[in-house]
Amino acid sequence: MNLCLINLDLGSFRSSGLAVYGEVLATGLAARGHRVVAIASRRKGLADHENHQEVEVYRVPIGRSNWIGFAVRAGRLATRLSQEQSFDLVHFLDAH
Repeated sequence: MNLCLINLDLGSFRSSGLAVYGEVLATGLAARGHRVVAIASRRKGLADHENHQEVEVYRVPIGRSNWIGFAVRAGRLATRLSQEQSFDLVHFLDAH
């Protein structure tokens, strides 16, 4: 399957238990042979685009509004990426 997971944080910066859950979910699915694209926030020192444990990670700025600004930017990026590649599932992890 071709999957897109949107999670505020993934990788070297984790701000919550939900971020840890999202990372475990993404890496576990990738380890089982699924193609996983993740969209996460761009924190200081993190690249805009990288691979993290077999997961392709795109990062968007979160801005001053934090979660709300991230959601808008991540949604726009997910829409653009879905036009380039067809996702079987887009999962937005959101505690709000």
